Amino acid sequence: MPRVAAIGEGQWFELADALAAKGEPPSVKGLHGMAKERFGVAASFTTIQRILESWRRLGGTSRPTDLGPQALDIVLKAFTPLYQQLLAQARGEIEPRIVAAEAQSNEATARAQSLEAELNQLNDERQHLREQFRIAGEREREQTATLASALTRVVELQASLETATSAQQHQRVALEDRLRDQEERHSREREQVVEQQRATMAEIRATSDAETQSLTQRHYTELERLRDEIGALREALQNAQQTRSTLAAQKQASEQQLATALTLQTELRARLDQLADELSSAHARRQRSEQALRDARAANTQIEVAYQQRINQLQTQLETLVQGQASIQQHVAALVEEIVLARLSHRADRRAEVR
Repeated sequence: MPRVAAIGEGQWFELADALAAKGEPPSVKGLHGMAKERFGVAASFTTIQRILESWRRLGGTSRPTDLGPQALDIVLKAFTPLYQQLLAQARGEIEPRIVAAEAQSNEATARAQSLEAELNQLNDERQHLREQFRIAGEREREQTATLASALTRVVELQASLETATSAQQHQRVALEDRLRDQEERHSREREQVVEQQRATMAEIRATSDAETQSLTQRHYTELERLRDEIGALREALQNAQQTRSTLAAQKQASEQQLATALTLQTELRARLDQLADELSSAHARRQRSEQALRDARAANTQIEVAYQQRINQLQTQLETLVQGQASIQQHVAALVEEIVLARLSHRADRRAEVR
């Protein structure tokens, strides 16, 4: 386009006239070659075709050579369609690209907003999982404390059971020893009494029946007292055995509670592992979303750069078209000036002839 401005439209018309004068019909290739030969530069075939059409619309070699009042209208009619065609072509090329670039930019923006919304959702899920993980940790600590307390209680119950068992064992041994001592003492006393009875048989026989009966009654009383004491000792032994059974049942219940607590702890650990896996998965999804968001932003930046570059190119083309239009307007102004000067010269010639 900058080289086309070096050759005016009038010069192109002169080249077409020269070809027609040689008997050759003006053509695009002929004008291009003649311009190269005469001026050293030329224009594109499309531009030469448009100029050649303007030359033909103006009448070709039979176009009016005298620049009359209608010359300006003819020139404007010749160049207005060309200008409108160039302007429509520029709009037809620029506007779809601008619309496509805006659509791509809107799509990239919508994608970025969608990714940001997804990232916010993942952050909420991650916060929720963290809260569940914290609550599960607190529950685990509470249950661990409960389990430790239960274990402590079991240990205490075992210690109490062992202590009670040992005490009962000692008490039973003591009772058995006491019972044996009493039986041995009773046996000795009985033997002593028998010996005394034998030794004093004569005396007892000599004594009254009242004394014999009194002695026998005292002996029976002592026997009853010993029997009552033995019964009390047996009852105490049964109570100790019942206490031992109760402590054993408590121990078994404590062991069941311990097993239940261990099972619950295992389930909690499995749940914690599952929550950790879900947290890792959410973290991975968040990283993928962040990467996709970065890619979308990079693509959006590239689209904006390409869009800006294309706008700059289109602006450059539009400036070139404006420059071409300014050149056309300058050419039209030159033609108008030539028409005015021709009219003035014609009037001056007529006045000179009249004089």
